Amino acid sequence: MSESKKNSTLKAVLIGIGAVVAFVMANIGAMLLMLRKNVKKIKGKESQNNAVHSIGLGKGAVALSGDTNNAYLSCLNGRLDITFTEAPTHDVNMDLTCICGKVNVTVPASMRVISELKPCSGKVDVVCENSDDENAPALRLTGKTCLGKVVVRK
Repeated sequence: MSESKKNSTLKAVLIGIGAVVAFVMANIGAMLLMLRKNVKKIKGKESQNNAVHSIGLGKGAVALSGDTNNAYLSCLNGRLDITFTEAPTHDVNMDLTCICGKVNVTVPASMRVISELKPCSGKVDVVCENSDDENAPALRLTGKTCLGKVVVRK
């Protein structure tokens, strides 16, 4: 292999490594910014009908009662399992932030699921059929997942 071809190959490899490092650093920055915004957003939201929970570097579980109106939940590099202890009779808003983790949401069979989650190098799977009843209570999912996964099932 000629010297100029070796230099060209080395240059291409270094450019590729630089691009990967830049991508990783940008994602880490985005994750930290999302976490900071989420902490500010949920601060002070605790009340009788609001659920606030955050898990980092581990496994956690949240059981929501049927009278929960809003849930503000975050998972950083861990696993969070969310269930309902009883079926709600009204719509429930759930704001999720999942960074480098996994969130499993189990909803009652009678609920509809409306997912407005925004993945950023992450994945959102809603693996359940919605109720045919348009008047059935709905679980409205909002928030973001970055390098994480959110799975919703009945």
